[in-house]
Amino acid sequence: MRFLERSFPDATILDPDLIDKRSPEFARFKPRNSRNPSENVKTYCFLFKVAERSICNGHNVFWMQPWSRYAEIDVTLKNLGYFLTNLKKSSWGISNDIIVSQLPFRTMLVEVDVPNFVSKERWINNHPNASSKEICRLEKTLNYFQTIDTPLPYYKLDGTKSPEDSAKKVIAFIQKVLNQPKNIIPKPKERKRPEPAKT
Repeated sequence: MRFLERSFPDATILDPDLIDKRSPEFARFKPRNSRNPSENVKTYCFLFKVAERSICNGHNVFWMQPWSRYAEIDVTLKNLGYFLTNLKKSSWGISNDIIVSQLPFRTMLVEVDVPNFVSKERWINNHPNASSKEICRLEKTLNYFQTIDTPLPYYKLDGTKSPEDSAKKVIAFIQKVLNQPKNIIPKPKERKRPEPAKT
């Protein structure tokens, strides 16, 4: 993470494990579309709001999230389309390729490929006071993992390598994507409803 911050000093780093859930900002936060959210939903919505605010202020965002299912990435792309493009509600009924092409910023995905037993060992080392319930939730997350099929520029990183080596590869990938032209897919035209037959 330090290497990314050094290369992108204006970046916002998002990580659910780094949220201070005792802070007044988090305590006051209310998700837009959920009246009684679970803690996980509130955490996700809080991170999305921070990401949205940072993007609108012209900052880079690195979202470090242990997503195990593509559906979680999919809903994030849909939310980006809804809140940050003119696609709005149509974001929920079109392909992510169109959403990604319409976003006013470049979006890319890095998967850190780490064996489950290594992930668990690292997490427990970083959270020595974790409860058995939290460890059980971690194991479920690891077991839910699905391979990724995404329209985003994508890089699979060997998570067993040193942080320095990994950071250099991620930075090289980001720079490569930024140097490529963006493919703009036009928004599909809305079909006109047929007029009712005159009687």
